[in-house]
Amino acid sequence: PGQTLLFYTDGIVEARRGANPFNEDSLAAFAAQHAGLDAASLIDQLATLIPKLGPEDDIALLAISAQ
Repeated sequence: PGQTLLFYTDGIVEARRGANPFNEDSLAAFAAQHAGLDAASLIDQLATLIPKLGPEDDIALLAISAQ
């Protein structure tokens, strides 16, 4: 209970923030910073971040929280 499983496409981890890639480690750090959020809130936070990362690629997110 309280854990969230996040599925994502490679468009997220191939994004760049300037010269720095937003890779799996960056996504893991982002998720750790937002631990405790429910699935909808985590998706909302990522949806706010993604446009700031640079060139758009195909992006899909699915999060499931255990109650």
